[in-house]
Amino acid sequence: NARRNRVARIVHARHGSIPTEAGPFGGPFDLVLANLVASMIVELAVELPAELRPGGRMVSGGIFADREAEVRRALNAAGLHVIGRAEEEEWVAIEAERR
Repeated sequence: NARRNRVARIVHARHGSIPTEAGPFGGPFDLVLANLVASMIVELAVELPAELRPGGRMVSGGIFADREAEVRRALNAAGLHVIGRAEEEEWVAIEAERR
């Protein structure tokens, strides 16, 4: 997609887990996408701010709606600020920002 949209020189995608190593393709990042169940997000929440640059955003999907409040609390406690959400049936996605 980055090549097709002519942004491959500025968009670098990688998959993996955290913590990442610093370097050309390691953190901190402008954007982190995480499709994880709520328990994993809660468990990893304290490590997420270090993966984001100030102003960086994380979008996390795969959250059951009845676990949203727990995920929000964990992200807020870690220093991330929830700035958006989307819901489809029983699933929720949350967007959070490192300020």
